[in-house]
Amino acid sequence: MPVIDVQVHPFDRNHPGRPWASPSHGLDSATGEEMVAAMNSVGVDGAIMVSSFSAYEYDPSYALEVYNTYPDKFRVVTPVDATIQRLTMWWRNGRRRQARAAFAYECATACRWTRTIPV
Repeated sequence: MPVIDVQVHPFDRNHPGRPWASPSHGLDSATGEEMVAAMNSVGVDGAIMVSSFSAYEYDPSYALEVYNTYPDKFRVVTPVDATIQRLTMWWRNGRRRQARAAFAYECATACRWTRTIPV
């Protein structure tokens, strides 16, 4: 049976190319490479990554970068800005599949996904 860690938060070190939204109160980084090494050392087969809101707010690009590097190790959950009016309107009106598809399209466009993920 596969061993899955249900919540990890990847973040790169704070630098001008990927600045943090707020300071870390712990590690200097928790990169995809560091996570995979740690997972392998204790026999964890995969993980659900939650994009670090404290580091990147609504920008899921780092988590998606890690996913694209290690697609067999991770799946991604990202924070959604509920103030995006059309997504909120579609969700409330029962058009949830359309809202998910629009969100996935916006993420794919912004982050240049090379693989599609079903919604």
